[in-house]
Amino acid sequence: MLTLKHSTNIVANSEAAFNFFFPNEWRNNERFSVVYNGVNPESFVNEAANLRKSLGIADDAFVVGHTGRFNEAKNHTTIFAVAQKLVEKYPDIYFLLCGNGVKENSENLLKEKGLQDRVLVFENRSDIPAFLNTLDCYFFPSVTEGQPNALIEALVMGLPFVASDIAPIRETVGDDYALYSPLDVDALSDAIEAKYLTREGRDLDMQKTMIDRFDYKVRFEEFYQVLTANRSP
Repeated sequence: MLTLKHSTNIVANSEAAFNFFFPNEWRNNERFSVVYNGVNPESFVNEAANLRKSLGIADDAFVVGHTGRFNEAKNHTTIFAVAQKLVEKYPDIYFLLCGNGVKENSENLLKEKGLQDRVLVFENRSDIPAFLNTLDCYFFPSVTEGQPNALIEALVMGLPFVASDIAPIRETVGDDYALYSPLDVDALSDAIEAKYLTREGRDLDMQKTMIDRFDYKVRFEEFYQVLTANRSP
C-alpha cells in the first residue's frame, strides 16, 4: 500500500480506524498517531434555546433524538422500530431526527405507520445545539462508524444516551457505560425506556470528561505537532 510505504506520518481519528486499515502495522510504530476529532464545547454547553414550543412538544414530554444522514450505517431501520414500540406504549415520548436525506427517505413510511405526529423528521439543520438541547436522551445505534462526531456533540452537552456496542463508539465513551447490539430492537427499547422512567437528566461528570477529551483547541494542537514533527529546519 502506497500510504504505508511512503508516508512519514499516518494519522487517524480513532484506534478503530487503524485496526481496520492497518491491523498488523500500527501498534508500536511511531509513524502512526491517533488524533481524535475535536468540537468547540462553548457552542453546545452555552446553548439555552430548545425547539419544544415551536414543535408543539410539552416541556414535560420525553424526547429522544438522533442526528445523522440517512444511510445504512446510521441504522434508521432500527431507530424507527424502537420508536414505534415506545410511542405506542407511552403517550408522552417523542422522537426527533435530522440529517441529510432523513425527511425525504422516511416521511412516507412514518405516515403509513401513523407515527408522523410523534416521530418528527428534518433534513440538515443549522441549529444543532438547540436541537440537542431539546432532547432528554440521545439515540445512536450505528452499525459502523469512523469516529462518531454527532455522538460526541451530544456527550459534550451531557445528554443521557443509548448507543451501539461497536469499537469506535466504545473507544469514544469508554468502559463505564452500557452499550447495545445495534440490531437488538428489544434491548435498545428497554434501555431508552429505563431512561424515560428514571428521567436522570444531564450527566455533568460525563460532560466534563468529554469536553476535556474532545476540546478542539487541544486536538488541533496535537494534530499540528504531528504535522510539524518531521519538518526540516
